[in-house]
Amino acid sequence: EFEFMKAKRSMEEQYSKTATEKMKEEADSAVKECIELSSKLSSAQGAVVSSMKLQASKASALSSLRVSRSITEATLEMQQSEVELLERLMAEQSAVVARGQDEISKLHTGIRRLQK
Repeated sequence: EFEFMKAKRSMEEQYSKTATEKMKEEADSAVKECIELSSKLSSAQGAVVSSMKLQASKASALSSLRVSRSITEATLEMQQSEVELLERLMAEQSAVVARGQDEISKLHTGIRRLQK
């Protein structure tokens, strides 16, 4: 019975030692994995920050382009209005010139009659 207790105690000690070593290995492995994950997280965080800065830059450029487009559209509308106004004025001036030429033609005809 003494041998049995001695063997039992020896097995318990060996089991305890093996379990402790296994837990220490698992803890060391968990620490290494934690360090690796922390490193990956830092890298990912840097990539996310860089991506956010790029996105903000693109948003700013897009906003600037939208303002530029609005200005260009407003300028185009103003120029179209000016062209329409100039076309109306040109038509009116053409009518005035035509009337003036008609009057000149009538006056020349009147002068010719008087000269005869």
